[in-house]
Order: sequence, then C-alpha cells, then structure tokens
Amino acid sequence: MHLIHKEIKTTSGTLAVYHTQMQGKPTLICLHGGPGLNHKSLLPGLLELTNLFDLVLLDLPGEGNSTPPSDGKYSLDQYVDAVATAAQTFKGSYPLGLFGHSFGGHVAMQTLAAYPDLFNFGILCTTFVKSSDWFDYLSNTATDMKNPVQEDVESKYTQSHKNNDDFKTLCMDYAPLYFPEIPDDQAKRIMNEWTYHSDSYNYAAENILPYIDMTNTCKRIPVECLVIGAELDKIVSAQEVSQFEKLIENTKSKIIENAGHFPFLTARHSFGNIVNAWWSEMIRGTL
Repeated sequence: MHLIHKEIKTTSGTLAVYHTQMQGKPTLICLHGGPGLNHKSLLPGLLELTNLFDLVLLDLPGEGNSTPPSDGKYSLDQYVDAVATAAQTFKGSYPLGLFGHSFGGHVAMQTLAAYPDLFNFGILCTTFVKSSDWFDYLSNTATDMKNPVQEDVESKYTQSHKNNDDFKTLCMDYAPLYFPEIPDDQAKRIMNEWTYHSDSYNYAAENILPYIDMTNTCKRIPVECLVIGAELDKIVSAQEVSQFEKLIENTKSKIIENAGHFPFLTARHSFGNIVNAWWSEMIRGTL
C-alpha cells in the first residue's frame, strides 16, 4: 500500500509523516519504538488496521526523515510537542487516536495525558510503566541469549564508534530477544529493512530510558485505551498489561499468544482481530 509523505513544521524542526489515503475514517496517529528506529519498524503490520482507521505514521524527531533537535538533546516533552502538532494537523470531525509501540508507547502516554481534549482513544503495544521494572525483566531474559551472549553484544557496541552502522549491528545481535518466536535469520531479514539512528538512541540510553516512570502520567489519561502485551516478549513482560489496567481508568488489555515484541509483524491477524473486537465495543459505547 502506498503511503503519502508529508512534512510538518514543529517547534523542534521538521517532522516526517507517512499516511494512508484519508477516507473519512477515524484517524490513528502511530508512533514507532526505539529510540533509534523509525516508522518502517511498524510496517507492514499496522496496515492490518486500514479497514478501521486512516493511518498516520510519524518519524519521531531525529529519526528517519525527521530533523533532530538543533542542540542534539532529546526529551519526552519535545516528542510530545511534535506529536501533538502532527495530531492537530490531522484532527477533523472523526475520532482521533494514538498508537504507541514500546518507547513510542511512553510518548503516547505522555501525549494523551498532556492533551486530554485532542484525542478520543489510545492503543499501547508491548510497552512498560517503569524503567526499574523493565531493567529487571530485561536483565533476566537477556541471560537466555547465546552466540553472542549479551555481555559481548554490549561490549562490542561500547567499544565501537556508536554510529548508525554500529547501532544497527547492536539491534541485529538482539534479534533473538526482539523475535523469539521466529528463526534468527528470518528476524534479521525483517530488521535489515529498518532505518537506524544512533544519536537519538545514545542520548536516550543515558538521559531518558533510565528515568521513565509513567505511574502518575497513566492516572491522568482520560480516554479509553487498549493495552496489548505479547506472551513471548523478551523485551517487555507481558504482565505489564496488568499494571496499566490498575493505572488507566478506562483500559482493556489483551495478551497475544506465541508473539514477541513486535506482535503486529509476526501475529498480524491476531493483532488485527484484537483491535477489531475492541473497536467494535468502542463504537457501540462512547464513540
């Protein structure tokens, strides 16, 4: 499916946007994970939702074709401002929602809480509430890695130039954690199609990721949300969905069986069916 490329000016620069042909459906703004990836990591999986939504996929600041901040410093507030600007561009008479995968989920949570009147619903996929819990889970699952082991992967990146190619190698080495449900060679073929940006990752690894705590943010999200976990996810525990149920007042959650961190890529139909069923309930209710 052809995506239409558009550029939107924000306070932090130019935001690259890729959207389906707008057909008067509810609009879903889609945020990729990372930092260090771009909208390509959501494809083709999210196209499973085109029967329900007009899709708008963003490259977050500094990713893909979006310009980085002039001072090289990234922040959640900066991401939120860019996402809100894009959302306002596409806001119309139809419901507007926000999808966030992994780190994109944190940007989505913060945006939903900061702009309560802008959005009508949210979908969070394989993301977490607190960095402390995430680090504990990831450190345990990373011990399952073999050839190379996690220590070798991290050491190789630490001793490298930490450029885009080095960051791509780091991510590819982590393929067994990202895609435990498929063979490594198949996972790496998927990941080889993505675009990698080391600057945003390097900055976030020191200044953003260790300090994430969405506890209070989630309590301020007023819209109905669907939270999706994945049974085999080695990056984020599937049980994180129960934390979101406690914190976000209007939340439904589902765990996709036999899927890892990118369930919309490896379990597309299950992912689509879950969103379809939830959306059917939504349109019979508040929307």
